[in-house]
Amino acid sequence: MARKKAKGAGKKKDAKEKPDDAKEKPDDAKPAGDEGEKIISEKTPLEKIMNFFQTPLGLFLAIVITIFLVFLAVQAVIMCLNEWEKTADLRHAMQLVKTFMMRKDSSYEDKDDIETIFDADKVAEELAVLAVMLSQLEEEIIKIRYKLNHDWMAHKDAIYLFVVQPQNWTESRKFCMRQNAKLLRVENAEEEEFIEGIAYGKHNSYWIGAIKESNKWIWLDDKTEVKLLYWAEKSPRKEDTTPDQPFCMRLKNDCTIPRKCWTDIRCNYWARSICKIKPLKKWMN
Repeated sequence: MARKKAKGAGKKKDAKEKPDDAKEKPDDAKPAGDEGEKIISEKTPLEKIMNFFQTPLGLFLAIVITIFLVFLAVQAVIMCLNEWEKTADLRHAMQLVKTFMMRKDSSYEDKDDIETIFDADKVAEELAVLAVMLSQLEEEIIKIRYKLNHDWMAHKDAIYLFVVQPQNWTESRKFCMRQNAKLLRVENAEEEEFIEGIAYGKHNSYWIGAIKESNKWIWLDDKTEVKLLYWAEKSPRKEDTTPDQPFCMRLKNDCTIPRKCWTDIRCNYWARSICKIKPLKKWMN
């Protein structure tokens, strides 16, 4: 009996001790269980957003945002179309420039618009200069055409006016200058023969644009010495010129020997005159 009581007492003691062990074990395992529950219960921001938009309020906001974005997209398209229409003239002009430059040089087909415009600007500047020159040339042609219809005559690369009204040499020169011309300057034998043919048999002789200075004959328009001389017999005079009584050159009207028709006489003598106009050098280049 004593043994049974001892065994019974031992079992009771063990039973009392076991709950303590059992208490320790759940205490050790409990923190791990709480942390797992926290990890499972926590959601990511994306999941929260997705869950929000599944709610009625979220769906409403999604619809509003979508409508707003569609509205902005439509406005952007409308603005693009308006800008496209505004640049239609510019694009058409660019195409014209491109076509023009390609006619000038086919390599412009492969060049970009900026390079094409840059080169076209240079061409435009050149054309602007040519346009101004063309306008000036047209004005000169109109003036020459008018003169040819009013007593002037053309020969080779010049036009001439045989002035009938007698004047002294100085006044004759001034008259030619008022016509934007110069008193005749003979440049070669062929021109001399042409002038002699017109002057022959007329009522009076004709002044030429040469004067005697320091015992030399010079063309007064540019102060160069006369190189080709077509003096008549017994000309020029041996007298020395003086400042108050200079000698000037004239073409005889009764000359019978070609290229021997020049004489000299005092500049205050009255005679007819010949005005001459040559085209400007810029029109000859």
